[in-house]
Amino acid sequence: MGLTWRQCGYWKNDRLLWSRAISVDPQNQTARYNLGTLFMPTDPGAALEEFLAVIKLDPDDADTQFNAATLYGRTPEAVPHYREALRLHPLWTQALNNLALVQITLKNYPEAMNLLNRALAIDDHFAEGRFNRGALFMMEGRRAARQADLSRAVREKPELGLRLGKDQRRLLTSL
Repeated sequence: MGLTWRQCGYWKNDRLLWSRAISVDPQNQTARYNLGTLFMPTDPGAALEEFLAVIKLDPDDADTQFNAATLYGRTPEAVPHYREALRLHPLWTQALNNLALVQITLKNYPEAMNLLNRALAIDDHFAEGRFNRGALFMMEGRRAARQADLSRAVREKPELGLRLGKDQRRLLTSL
């Protein structure tokens, strides 16, 4: 009965449960992944450690690759993780979009445009990808393409309009 009582303490919350599972079996990918997802909002560094541990155990875990890339943000370190996620799931529009944003940050605009075009070829109604392609068109000075993409993206997903400045919103409503 005492042992059962002690074990029940590990079920008190998810963090204790997954930490205990890892202490019993450090190779437990599920426990490491779940602990990483718990840490993402509050402790990104600890989350990244868990995801990198999972990747060492199984480099073909696309979700873990994506989460690691997300935690790296728009830095060069994110690129190989997004590429690996896309190798495993080539039709993952959110991964294409996020990698495009990294490429924009790195000023690799042709690659970013290619990635956004691929995402929109997969899903013509992917508003976030269309919005980001419109922003890229804006950076390139391609006014007509910019207006078409941004206005369609905001029509399909109105909350994207909140990312635009007041003058840009006024321009879109006049179209």
